[in-house]
Amino acid sequence: MVPSITTYTRKDGTKRKHRYYVCSNFHNKGSAACKANSIKAYEAEDEVINRIEKLVTNKQKLYKTLKEINSSSASSLNKLNKELEQIENRLLEIQQLQDKYMEAFEKNTLPIDILQERLQKVSNEKRELE
Repeated sequence: MVPSITTYTRKDGTKRKHRYYVCSNFHNKGSAACKANSIKAYEAEDEVINRIEKLVTNKQKLYKTLKEINSSSASSLNKLNKELEQIENRLLEIQQLQDKYMEAFEKNTLPIDILQERLQKVSNEKRELE
């Protein structure tokens, strides 16, 4: 849900604005993607505040919720660290490959057109990984 504002012009010419939350697909892509599913902003915000107040007053539930959030965050962080390690390893491999290509070129064992093609390929992959 994303915030949205509608403006109405009254009969006397003054304008009145109403705040809503609408489906983000509807907001970004129009009615072909989704319905507006709009809700009044004040009602939604009051409900969120009420739920937060209920959560805070129930210490056991708050502790359980925070524990779940921390566990989920730790799990996500571990996955991201593993992915980062794989990317860094691949970047190192690419650097070594580029060095080998340049060494082969310097020894005249690799023609320029093949060198350019291979360097371009690994440079593109390197750029994507970075």
